[in-house]
Amino acid sequence: MFFYDVVRENHSDSEIGNYDAFGIAAFRITDGAKEKLCQIEDVFLNENKAREFTQKCNDFQLSPVHIYDAVLDAIG
Repeated sequence: MFFYDVVRENHSDSEIGNYDAFGIAAFRITDGAKEKLCQIEDVFLNENKAREFTQKCNDFQLSPVHIYDAVLDAIG
């Protein structure tokens, strides 16, 4: 089973200063153990959009091999 979660991050940019962003982490859950497979940083600026995205990934059990394409589709 795969599980996706939102990761809150603080970033700094020379032009806009400090800002909060939300990344996506993918986990594999096997026998109750959670193993992080990958994390994509700085994907969303809106936490609700990040949560909606991860909920869809969880609902459809998106394979982590497709997470980068799914993120590109979501922000594109």
